Parts: sequence; structure tokens; C-alpha cells
Amino acid sequence: EARDGVHEIRLHHRTGVVESGEDIVFVVVLAGHRREAFRTVEDGIDRLKDEVPLFKKEVTVEETFWSHERPE
Repeated sequence: EARDGVHEIRLHHRTGVVESGEDIVFVVVLAGHRREAFRTVEDGIDRLKDEVPLFKKEVTVEETFWSHERPE
């Protein structure tokens, strides 16, 4: 969807082994004003979480498990 004042969006989600504390999602927005840019970043993250099937495998000292298989 187009948004006034936003010229380009890039979203990158890392895959593979990501160490605790490392950045996993990168969002770059080219916009005429920061308000539109920040709103677009927030919307992009929300869409990523809603539309992309992400599976996270947790590896700890005691065990390895898929996070979607454990009750919160």
C-alpha cells in the first residue's frame, strides 16, 4: 500500500543462528518527514509479525526447543 511522503521501504529479517542480544530485524524507510518514517517502521514490523510465518528455535544450556511449541 502506498503512503504519502514515503518513498522506499526495506525490511530484512535475519535467519540462521542469531546470538542473544544481536539485531534480527532491520527496517530502512526513505521518507520526506520522520513522522511518516517512524509510522511506516511500526506498521512494517506489525505486518511482519502478522503475515510472515516465523519459527524460533531456542537453544539453551539445558535444552533445545521451538518457541511456538511451548506454552507461555
